[in-house]
Amino acid sequence: MNRCNTNSDISLSDTSITEMLSEDIVAHNDFLFFTFGVALSIIICIGIPGNCFALIILMHRSLRSSPVSIVKALTIHGIFNMCFSIYQDIIPSIKLHMETENFNSDMLKTLSQNKCKSNVSVASSSIFQCFKHIDVYVNTTNSLLAQMKPVYNRLVNGTTFGHESAIIKKCIFDKLEAFHFYPDPVPNESISNYDSRVDFTFEAPFGADNFTLDRDVSYFIENAVERFIGYTLVNYGLVITFCLAIERCVAIYFPFQAVRWLTIRKTRISLFLILLGCVCIHLPQMAKEIKFAKTTPSSLDQVGDDTLLFVEPIRQEYEQFYALISLIICVATFSLNILVLVKLIILHRRLKYCKHLVNAERTEINITVAIVVLIFFQLPFHIMASTIAFIQSNLKISNVNSLLKITVLIRFFFISQSALNFIIYCILARNCRKVCRILFRKLSLSFTRKTTSFTHHDDKLMNERIRRIYSNSVTTAKPTEKEDVHVRLNPLDDIQLERLVQYERNRPKEFGRTTDSYSSRNGRNIATKEEYV
Repeated sequence: MNRCNTNSDISLSDTSITEMLSEDIVAHNDFLFFTFGVALSIIICIGIPGNCFALIILMHRSLRSSPVSIVKALTIHGIFNMCFSIYQDIIPSIKLHMETENFNSDMLKTLSQNKCKSNVSVASSSIFQCFKHIDVYVNTTNSLLAQMKPVYNRLVNGTTFGHESAIIKKCIFDKLEAFHFYPDPVPNESISNYDSRVDFTFEAPFGADNFTLDRDVSYFIENAVERFIGYTLVNYGLVITFCLAIERCVAIYFPFQAVRWLTIRKTRISLFLILLGCVCIHLPQMAKEIKFAKTTPSSLDQVGDDTLLFVEPIRQEYEQFYALISLIICVATFSLNILVLVKLIILHRRLKYCKHLVNAERTEINITVAIVVLIFFQLPFHIMASTIAFIQSNLKISNVNSLLKITVLIRFFFISQSALNFIIYCILARNCRKVCRILFRKLSLSFTRKTTSFTHHDDKLMNERIRRIYSNSVTTAKPTEKEDVHVRLNPLDDIQLERLVQYERNRPKEFGRTTDSYSSRNGRNIATKEEYV
C-alpha cells in the first residue's frame, strides 16, 4: 500500500492533529520546562556557589587527607556536572518552551483544510500551499523534538505522533521529486492562504537531499559528543563514590595498612588514572558513531514500527555493557558501605562507653559518618539510572510517556544530588565546620580592621599556657591542663623544649629547685616532668 495516499489510513483531521500536538509536544515541553527550566535552574543557582565555597573550605591545609582529596574530586565533578546540565537540559528546555509558545495553531487548521491530493497538477497553487504548510509543520515538529535531549531525540521515529510525522515527511519528498521543485525552509510560523511567499516555484536543486543528510549527520555527531561527555561524567562520579567506600573500608578495618596505602599522593594519582580510564572506555564508542554517521548517512533516518526503540542498533551493545557495569559497581559500593556502617556502629558504642577516647578516633568516626551518608545519598539515583538504561537498551517500549517522565525525573534528582552534596560534608564533618568558623572569623576581623588574627592570637595563648605548665615557676599545673596538652598537641613541635631544659640546667644553684605542689603530693619532682616531656 502506498503510504503517501491521503486516505482514511492517515487522516489528518483538525482534531487528530491538535490532539497529537497537545499530547505529544505541548505536555512534554511544559513538563520539561517546569522540571529543568524552573526547578533545576533554582537548584543549580544554589549548588554552584555552595560547591565552590565547600571546595575553598576543603582546600584548607588542616584538611589534607586521603578522604578529603576524594571529596574534593567529587565536588569538582559536581560543578562540571551542573555546568554541563545547564547546556544539555536547562537551555534546551527554555528554548523548547519558547518555540512551543510561538507555534501558531492556525497553521494546523490550514493544513487540515488543504489536504494533499495525489491527482493535482503541478500548476495548482493549493497543492503547493499544502506542501508549504506540511513542510513548516514537519520542520517545526523536528525542531521541537530535536531539542528533547537525550531521551527525546528518538521520539520522532517511533511514537504515534513521530510515526505519522515521518510518513508525512516521506510523502513530501516523494511528491517533490515528482513535481521537480523543492521549497525553501520556512520559519516556524503560520502561513496563510494568501501569503506572498507561497506563490512561487523552483526548479529542483540537486543538493536538497544532501543538505538534509548533512543536517542529520551533524545532529547525530553532536548527539554522540554530548553522550560521550555525559556518560563520562556520570561514570566518573559513580567510580569516585566507589573509591570513597573502598577508602573508608580500608581505613576502618585495616588502620595500620591504611597509613602506607592511603596517602594523599597515591590518592591523587589514582583519581587521575580513573578519569583517564573513563575517557578511554567511552571514547571508542563516540568514534564509532561518528564514523558510522559519515560513512552511511542514509541509515540515520529509519522509521520504526509500532513501538519505540530508544537505542540505535549501533549503540545497543554498548548501552547494555554500560548498564551492567554500572549496576555491578553500585552493588559493590552498597556492600562496602554496609560493612563500614556495621563497623561504625561498633565504634559508636565504644565512643558511648569510653569517655576518654582519643581525638583522632573521634575525628575518624566523624569523617566516616559524613562519607557513609554521602554514599547512601548518591547510590539510589545511580541504581535507577542504570536500571532504566538497561531496560531501554533491551526492550521495545510501547508506552513511552511514563518512561520518559521517569527518565527526566531521575536526571533531575541526579543533578540535584550533585548540587546539594556540599550540605552533607559541610554540616556533618566537624573539621569542615571548624575551618569554616576560622575562615569566617578571619574575614570578620579583617573587615573590622583588627590587626590580630584569630589563629595568631590562639597560638600565642596556647604557647603561654604550655610554658606556664612546663616552666620552673611556682604556678600549679592542674592535671586537666596536662591531659589537654598531651592529647591535643601532637607532638609539641612548635614549642622549643630544649631551650627550657637548657635554661633549667644553667640556673644558679643558690636558688635551688622549686617543687610543684601537685608534684610533691605525688612524690615527683621537676626531673620527673622533664622525663614526661
